[in-house]
Amino acid sequence: KILLAAFGVVAGVLHRRRRQWVLFLLLTTIVTGLLAIGPNLKLGDFQPWWMLGKWIPGISQVRNVFRFVYLTQMATILLGITGLSELWLHMRARSWRPITAAIVVNLVALLALAEVAVLKLVLAGVPDLSRHHGWTEFVKRHTPDGKGIACLPFPPGTRAADFDSTARWMYLGSLHGVPMINGYSGFFPPSYLKFQAQINKEGLSENILSQLAAMKTHFIVVHSIYQASIPDRSVLHSQFQLQLVHADAIGIRVYELVTSVTKSGSAD
Repeated sequence: KILLAAFGVVAGVLHRRRRQWVLFLLLTTIVTGLLAIGPNLKLGDFQPWWMLGKWIPGISQVRNVFRFVYLTQMATILLGITGLSELWLHMRARSWRPITAAIVVNLVALLALAEVAVLKLVLAGVPDLSRHHGWTEFVKRHTPDGKGIACLPFPPGTRAADFDSTARWMYLGSLHGVPMINGYSGFFPPSYLKFQAQINKEGLSENILSQLAAMKTHFIVVHSIYQASIPDRSVLHSQFQLQLVHADAIGIRVYELVTSVTKSGSAD
């Protein structure tokens, strides 16, 4: 496909009627390919993505920057088709028989089509939303404006499979609509990855609870597989307490993050 696209660029530029169209597709390929790299594109200490985010509305809000590559792939395919068309014209100009030229062009097209094998479709089950109305409704009604929730456990690593539980928490977020401090995206700021590593190492330590409080976390929603660490840790903290405010029959508990003592020594 890339060889066909490259041939399409060269032949298309030489073809006056197609020159503008081919240059447009080439520019689309280059620009969207660079955009798909996102913050990972670095020129020394300079990261073009963040500069674009300051000047172009919406760029800084893009969650999955790698999806720009869809436009790269589309432009590459169209350039490949242009290459096939130019190949046909080139052979006809050299007096190839129509049937022979058609056979060659179609064989090249089939080769490009079969170049990448179709991946096996993998299906994953999704949570039954009807079973989660209890705790999601509680969170929806009792989370103050400007506050959010944290859902545990956090991903154990940075592989795509590690974010399965996070994807499920985000799916359940469609019920309560409350901001979550943990989610996933096309890229992560270093601060998130650092916090993820800390919470997996320390659990709900006072340091972690302090950071959660700074992130305006009101509730901590805990799945049953993580609940063993909650009771002991919640009574040992001098500044923070985790108060159980809702227990769901499906094994999910909601804890309120409470600042027990302020710096002046008074209770909240």
